[in-house]
Amino acid sequence: TLAQLRTSYFISDRLRMGVMDDAALTVYAGLYSAAATWLALRTSTFCPPEVVALDGVLPWIAATIFAYSIFGPAITLAEHYRQGGGDDGDLLSQKLVRASRVLSPSRTPQSVPASLSETELFRTNGLVFIGVLGCVFVPACLAFAVEGQGWWERVCALHPKQNLLESTDALFALFATEASMVSTRCAISGV
Repeated sequence: TLAQLRTSYFISDRLRMGVMDDAALTVYAGLYSAAATWLALRTSTFCPPEVVALDGVLPWIAATIFAYSIFGPAITLAEHYRQGGGDDGDLLSQKLVRASRVLSPSRTPQSVPASLSETELFRTNGLVFIGVLGCVFVPACLAFAVEGQGWWERVCALHPKQNLLESTDALFALFATEASMVSTRCAISGV
């Protein structure tokens, strides 16, 4: 993701609002993939002790990324529908786009739109629905953050296949994110 942003590989020069911007979407997909990978490893039977030792930090980061699954698209929609939103640069979704493009090679300054096209509106509404599904891992992350390994050992003792189920679910989320990005890139290319 960092290399893609740095080289602008498959990142459109055309700035879009909020989660519809290529750079913002790429950053989000990369972070979601990292969080899903962490959760898959953390819940697997092969989780190294070094990962367990980071339960005070990584679960909070992952929970924030998973929660963004719904809040990113919801903020974009709310700001789109907000009356008088204007193109003043003060919208949170506009700041998100500029932050996502920090690593991209410098370009001619452009203003970030304060509204979505009909197609972008449709896609953003779909992302809100997908975001609800994306938040499914937040409770597990919070449990790891607050209760740690002791909680996970109790869960696995009560439900012996839970580590297989949780790690598999997280891997499927990772695959779905990657498939979504591939289909997004195909759509942008006209396939």
